[in-house]
Amino acid sequence: MVPNNADANGDCAITVGDIVWIGHYVLGTGPAPLPGCVTPPPGQTGNGADLISELQNYPNPFNPATTISFHLASPADVRLTVYNVLGQQVVELINGNLPAGPVQATWTGNDAKNSPVASGVYLYKLEVNEVTITRKMVLMK
Repeated sequence: MVPNNADANGDCAITVGDIVWIGHYVLGTGPAPLPGCVTPPPGQTGNGADLISELQNYPNPFNPATTISFHLASPADVRLTVYNVLGQQVVELINGNLPAGPVQATWTGNDAKNSPVASGVYLYKLEVNEVTITRKMVLMK
């Protein structure tokens, strides 16, 4: 899968083989970008690289835990949330103002009640100020 960054309208595309999906999909009750796409703040172009870099989780696939890491170029309001493929929030890992620099959060495959979740594909959504990035990860038990 080779994701492309969002354009000035917030539209983006994912290419899988000869198939290309373009547009937005719904995650939970509101619109969200396609996995791996970056939504720039309203009225701005770009891909958020001036705010966030090096977003990844490792290992992926993982069992029993994965570390989600990224680098903030400046202090920012940050929210990092894990969702299942139905768009239901599983757990919120970060919600607050963080200083510039490297950030790491570990997800142990548990929900907000600390109950283990099933094997499968999960999405993590990073919101930094008004920039949103969504990526996928796979839990294999």
